Amino acid sequence: MPRYLAAATLLIAGIANAAPPPSTPVPGTVGLRQRTVAVRDACVASTTVITQVRPGDAPALVAALTLKPIRGLDLDPSNQRRATAALRKFQTWLEHGRATATAAVTAERAAASNATRPVDRVEAMARTVQISARYAEVLRSSEIPTNVRAFPEAIEAYCAAMAEQADALDAQAAAARQACADAAAHILPGWWTPICTP
Repeated sequence: MPRYLAAATLLIAGIANAAPPPSTPVPGTVGLRQRTVAVRDACVASTTVITQVRPGDAPALVAALTLKPIRGLDLDPSNQRRATAALRKFQTWLEHGRATATAAVTAERAAASNATRPVDRVEAMARTVQISARYAEVLRSSEIPTNVRAFPEAIEAYCAAMAEQADALDAQAAAARQACADAAAHILPGWWTPICTP
């Protein structure tokens, strides 16, 4: 019996001290890495965390791809002051995310328009896909507000509202993906190939 207890203790200690999931480079970037992590109290079970490990990528692209889901909202109307502050925090976060993603997409579209080589054009087009898809993922993986979690119908409404915003971004990403695939049809495959494949 003590042997089983020792083995169980080692197993639990190993799980508690387990290394985080491995990170991989974000395709088409110099200094960004990504890893998938489980999320709690969100509309999805996992999300991708993207971090900058070294400089070298366009600042607008870094800002868009490293956007983070919102956490810590409590919109409980019984505490009006806290609910108002949380709503303001949510609106600021949403506006910041939209502005950041829009600026990055605009920069990449300009880069695609000004590109003199087909490969540069395709790379910029692939980045527009990445940006829209990333922001959609950020919206879906945002934490469900504390006061909403106790009510299944409220969870459903919150997740539906976030999904509606994310679906619009997915549609933008799909259109950009198709345009990228069309442009990439006449060049050799590269890091953009899986991103631009409809």
